[in-house]
Amino acid sequence: CRPPFYEHGEPYDVTLALDIIRGTRETIVPDTHPIYSKLYTDCWDGEPDKRPKMIQVVERLGAIISPTDTTADNCKLDYCDTTIHASNKSQFNNPNNIFLLGYFNYFGIEICEDDKKAFNLFFNASNQNHKLAHFFVGECYRYGNGTKKNEQLAFEYYKKLANRNCAAAQLQISYCYEKGIGIKKDVKKAIYWYQKAAHNGNIVAIYNLGNCYRNGIGVNKNYHKAFKLYKKSAKNGCLSGITMVGYCYHRGKGTIVDKRNAFDLFYKAANLGDGIAQYNLGIMYEKGDGIKKNMELATYWYKQGYQNAQNRLENVFKNV
Repeated sequence: CRPPFYEHGEPYDVTLALDIIRGTRETIVPDTHPIYSKLYTDCWDGEPDKRPKMIQVVERLGAIISPTDTTADNCKLDYCDTTIHASNKSQFNNPNNIFLLGYFNYFGIEICEDDKKAFNLFFNASNQNHKLAHFFVGECYRYGNGTKKNEQLAFEYYKKLANRNCAAAQLQISYCYEKGIGIKKDVKKAIYWYQKAAHNGNIVAIYNLGNCYRNGIGVNKNYHKAFKLYKKSAKNGCLSGITMVGYCYHRGKGTIVDKRNAFDLFYKAANLGDGIAQYNLGIMYEKGDGIKKNMELATYWYKQGYQNAQNRLENVFKNV
């Protein structure tokens, strides 16, 4: 399939975004299912209030995939109507539609979470070579969401996608090799795949590669390389990366000691919700480490870090 707004040999740039803001829209492909065409047109409506809500999008996509589903007004759509031509039948099994409905079910977007239904939809779309669906089938097998947990199968799904140059799958296969999930532990292969994913721009892979250099996992310990990788991940929005750059400045790991810079980075990450940064701020305020001592603020940030840890622990137990 041709990607939206794609012109052969022409890269996407800011002019496309400006054109879309001004009203440019993609031409609807001939023989597209009428409901899907109408949904597409409605979602691109120039008036935001006239666009369908997410739950309406879910219901209308569901109607395309499963003709017997109930629509928002509780009416049944009759797909035996002679106005639907044979050329439109392929839209019932459009992998993008199937994946999207699976995604809504998986994350409970405007509908109740249903892991089993999500897995079946992901599996269906995956069999039609949908890359994101393939990835989520791997996720479901890895964590036992909607299906029996099978780390070996999860690894196989990740590996197939990683070989197709999918950075997200390359990250997961790296982690599997590092921790021995679904495959024999092999830190050298973990490094190889972290490097592949990092080269493809995955910021978590860049951060994890930094951890490997800091701790000497699969490579010789090198704080300077670790610091550079942490900075690169932080620059691209990795929250843990911001915290670790702060840590490097605080301890002088791979760079000079700079307590003020460390504080600023911890403060930035803490306000974005990073528990480790919140705890580190508490320590700095308690000890007056590079800043003026303030027990009230120390207590505040310790509490924030503790609550953050509690929330994470609760989420872990939910998935056990």
